[in-house]
Amino acid sequence: MTKLGVDSLNSTVEAIINNEKERGTIIAIATYTDRQQVCFLKLGKDQKKDHGEWIPVSALAGFKNPLPPVNDSDSAKKQAKEDIDFLLSYTQKISRDISNKVSSDLELISKAIKEFQILAEEDITDKENISLAKSKQWLNELIEKFGKTIDSITDTINRYLNKYWLPRLVSVFNKLADAELAKAKQEVIDLRKEYPDYKPSQIAQELITEKTIFATTTGIISDGLKIVNPIIAEIVDLTKNVGLLVEIVYQIGITYGFEEIEDGEILGILATAFTAERLRQLGLEILLKQVPFVNLMITASSNIALFQLVGFTACKYYEAKANKEANPLTSKEAYLKLEKQLDAYLTETLSEKENLNQLSLKVIAIRQEVVM
Repeated sequence: MTKLGVDSLNSTVEAIINNEKERGTIIAIATYTDRQQVCFLKLGKDQKKDHGEWIPVSALAGFKNPLPPVNDSDSAKKQAKEDIDFLLSYTQKISRDISNKVSSDLELISKAIKEFQILAEEDITDKENISLAKSKQWLNELIEKFGKTIDSITDTINRYLNKYWLPRLVSVFNKLADAELAKAKQEVIDLRKEYPDYKPSQIAQELITEKTIFATTTGIISDGLKIVNPIIAEIVDLTKNVGLLVEIVYQIGITYGFEEIEDGEILGILATAFTAERLRQLGLEILLKQVPFVNLMITASSNIALFQLVGFTACKYYEAKANKEANPLTSKEAYLKLEKQLDAYLTETLSEKENLNQLSLKVIAIRQEVVM
């Protein structure tokens, strides 16, 4: 079979779905750089009532991929550059709005930042033992569900992530009550209404960009004072942003069509992103040591790169899950492929030093103008 074109629309074909052969109609085609997907409507279904199911075109009987393969690392690097450009565009818009004194945007930004600070400021000292116990419970559930195929994920959680850091993640899970999750889910719904033609990846990019900027703005150390020292201004307290890391993974899962997001699944995605080498690249070596800390200081540039990395990881995971492709948490081959993509993505992001510096300065300017 050659590359599908518009002439294939409404044609009757056979496809392998859930290991069973099905007959149906192609009602839509999506073409990407390295693959195609079709919206497959099973015979007997009413197109007016049933929107069909998106499947890889490789699931069609007799398919041979006519599209040239794309290097995974090159694709990830390209995505990193595009994401940084989008971030710059987003911050420029906010800066223009602030300069023009757009009150509605100022109110929105201030409200969001205050909500994020409230989420981050709960003292978890008394909950440390409970949090550690719950983190072990989630890890056991993760291992039970996905097996021990990906040993490096559990190794990261067990040996690399600081025992004083993991309880913070668990505490955030505990704090994300139904009301908070409903609010996070509603944000996704609102974005879908605002951008009805957007694909899940585009909705996810909006969410990641927003969280990256707000997290960096919130984390800047200033105690409500005007920032006069640009060196100090570029220091971010990451402990204030743990809630946003969890929330962005949850929202991306919702974006890709999953109504139930498991805690252990979120933990697995974060652990996949935070390998020892990538933590070092981000300046987070302290998480590789068993030492207590109250605050976790990193540069604004590293904070930006970290949120972009987590967002990219979550997108890749849920995209594979939505497309019924090999799951990085269950398939060693898929995991190793994702590892290469994450390495390339973070390296490319951190290499964009000039753009990251520009972003940091713009975020500092926003932090100075917005009433915290």
